[in-house]
Amino acid sequence: KAEQQVASDVAGTFTALNVAPFELKLPESVKFQDAMQKYEPNGKTNLLAFTGWQAADFTIEILQQLGGCPARDKFISTMQSTGYDGHGTIGATIKFHQPNLCSWFAKLTAAGYEPVGSQAVCGQLVHS
Repeated sequence: KAEQQVASDVAGTFTALNVAPFELKLPESVKFQDAMQKYEPNGKTNLLAFTGWQAADFTIEILQQLGGCPARDKFISTMQSTGYDGHGTIGATIKFHQPNLCSWFAKLTAAGYEPVGSQAVCGQLVHS
């Protein structure tokens, strides 16, 4: 199979991830995987889908915080001022429209990701 050939070609290389690898089995990752299995068993439980889950989760948190039917400007201003950490899967608390300075690292294997450490590695924003 082509997938197996690609997997063996990239095995041993390292990559940065914007969220924690599923192999760490963090509670939010497990919650996502369980929900996907329950509601969309044939769906892709990859990191791209998980990023969508986080965007929806953050939006729900803002709506719950505001209650009722908030005006668009109140929703946006609250979103811009509220921190979100993906329930531990992002590596730091970030704010909307601010860069995430943390990455998780993993070694690619023929079977998937092999996490490098159990914490995200974070840097600092460099100003010119």
